[in-house]
Amino acid sequence: MRNNFRSVFAALAALALAAGLFAPPVSAVGEAENIAESIIGYNLTASGSDTAQQWLDTVLARSIGSSEWYFFALKSYDASLDFSVYSKALAAYSEGGELPKAASSRQKTALALAACGIRSTDFMRSVLDDTVGKQGIMSYVFGLHLINNGLASSAHTADSVVRVLLERQLSDGGWAVGGSYGDPDVTAMTLQALAPYYPVSAAVKTAADKALEFLSAKQTDSGGYKSYGVENAESSAQVIAALSALGIDIFTDARFIKKGRTVLDGMLQFRLSDGGFSHKGGAADSTATQQVFFALSALIAFQKGESSPLLFVNSVPVLDESALSDLESEQKPSSSASSAGAGSESLAASPAENTQDGKVPEDAEDTEKSEAQDTQTGKGTGGKTALIISAAAAAVGAGGLLWYFLKKRQRGERQPKL
Repeated sequence: MRNNFRSVFAALAALALAAGLFAPPVSAVGEAENIAESIIGYNLTASGSDTAQQWLDTVLARSIGSSEWYFFALKSYDASLDFSVYSKALAAYSEGGELPKAASSRQKTALALAACGIRSTDFMRSVLDDTVGKQGIMSYVFGLHLINNGLASSAHTADSVVRVLLERQLSDGGWAVGGSYGDPDVTAMTLQALAPYYPVSAAVKTAADKALEFLSAKQTDSGGYKSYGVENAESSAQVIAALSALGIDIFTDARFIKKGRTVLDGMLQFRLSDGGFSHKGGAADSTATQQVFFALSALIAFQKGESSPLLFVNSVPVLDESALSDLESEQKPSSSASSAGAGSESLAASPAENTQDGKVPEDAEDTEKSEAQDTQTGKGTGGKTALIISAAAAAVGAGGLLWYFLKKRQRGERQPKL
């Protein structure tokens, strides 16, 4: 029945919103559902679909590789939907041989298969064995999500991946793709992967509590969050998902209410009259709208006492606390030289100085990811440019030093020791 009246409700909600009449208080229990329904209505209108089922079976099933956030959200949000068409399309995609290079993109595909009840295919086994840690912190984050949902690996365990994530926590309490300053977006996504262990692991709780202090301090007066110096919808969305996964009520926890504004208020700044969401203002943005819908599904699941949209099993692996007991209570900033694993994140000095327009790359090395597969990737290439400039400067400096020594030798002077 939900699907039958959904399009009508969403259309009316959009009209009321445009007229400035639809503005229930953000703390109302049903507000998240109202916003979620308007996002579905926005997508039905944009795609020409009559129902959410039609949208799922056609538009989303034909865009595997770029629709996973919607899929995870819908799987949690509406149990009345039939996901068999999407599941078949997902399986065909995973076996098609033209998968994206990005580690986290392949991991999200494997995670979507797990959400469909599939736990072991050649593709899923190879993804978990081959991608974890290969492209920066996000490949650890999504790798842990896979392990949390029952996938086994010969190379990685919950203990090993959790340890790396805790080791990579920065001194300010956050996590980031690179550099020495935490980023709210990456911190929130890391917390979502660690969330199942928060109630049972002292080491995870210590790290998560420090990260929560970081997120509380970084919240703006609007209630929202900045990433790379830009306040945007996606960062607030990921924080909502993280807090919900950790069992934190965004409407009542004073740590996440600034000047009377909640994180939901911060996210709603980017809501448009047609039901979509912009990235940082302006036109509707597909990535922003998709991640907002995911955040709403996480918030609704929390309100109903259900698990996170990224957790599809009843139990997760038990961590070996002794394997984590030697971790320092104060984590040091990570660097390309000391970071565990082969991930080489960009060497941004500070989020505020990065020029990626507020979007966090899920894979720092993946510059070839297409727009259709881009769920969070920033447009800038500042990290690689900086490395190229640094290398060029070093080469020029070395050449100048060599010229200096040669000139001195010609004059019979002694070369200094290097």
